Amino acid sequence: MTVAGQYAAFPDVGAAVLRMLARNSDLAMSEDDAKQVLSVMRELAPYPDVAPALKRLKASGLRLAALTNSSEAGVKAQVDNAGLSEFFERQLSVESVGKFKPHAEVYAWASREMRSLPGECMLVPAHGWDVAGAKWAGMRTAFIAGGVSKSFHWPRSRTSTSPT
Repeated sequence: MTVAGQYAAFPDVGAAVLRMLARNSDLAMSEDDAKQVLSVMRELAPYPDVAPALKRLKASGLRLAALTNSSEAGVKAQVDNAGLSEFFERQLSVESVGKFKPHAEVYAWASREMRSLPGECMLVPAHGWDVAGAKWAGMRTAFIAGGVSKSFHWPRSRTSTSPT
């Protein structure tokens, strides 16, 4: 959507995709049903090592923020329900920009919101495409390969260097 200059809230996009997948399997699903199914994402527990890691990072003096494609309400609910709110100075949603990650403007906006330059920021996501977007936008990056996430290597771009 971002590439086409369009934006819709992430829950609406997720519900549309879920309904499409249901139709492809000859199943009926209303928009309300799809949103209800997706609402569980707001209640997911973090991996056991997340809170201790965030505690150590914050104690070291680092400023922490969450940056997500989720809605503002979604990120607040996710972080609150996971018991992680105390660790984050800010919870940033792409809703404020009207573009989804990995668009470079999202990362530039996030660094401005943190009153920092992109090169002073480090994004530590669990998705390879997010690492690439942040790196291309000038941020430092690290990759968390937990759960089902695995290393992701982007092909070298003709206009910039590879993020890996």
